[in-house]
Amino acid sequence: MNLDISVANGWLSLLLSIVAICGVLKAYFSSGAREMLKDITVLKERVQKLETEMDFLPDRDALQRLEVNMEKLNGRLNTLSAQLQPVAAIGERLQEFLLENAKK
Repeated sequence: MNLDISVANGWLSLLLSIVAICGVLKAYFSSGAREMLKDITVLKERVQKLETEMDFLPDRDALQRLEVNMEKLNGRLNTLSAQLQPVAAIGERLQEFLLENAKK
């Protein structure tokens, strides 16, 4: 009889282990863990993409150099505009002269 109880005890322990494994699998598949893993994967991809894009953005020093260069260009454009005003006046006077001569 002692042998029968140990065999039954082994079978019972195997059965309980199978039931426990089935419970864990059911909980895993029904709890939405797969969807959460998919969401986590998507978020990881988004973060990786953002990190890659951030690598190509200029840093603080580069932005400061760009600002300085833009100010220099702005100054040069203002100077060029001031220098072109007399040329524009000459063009207007020449056009008026040509129109007056065309009327004669």
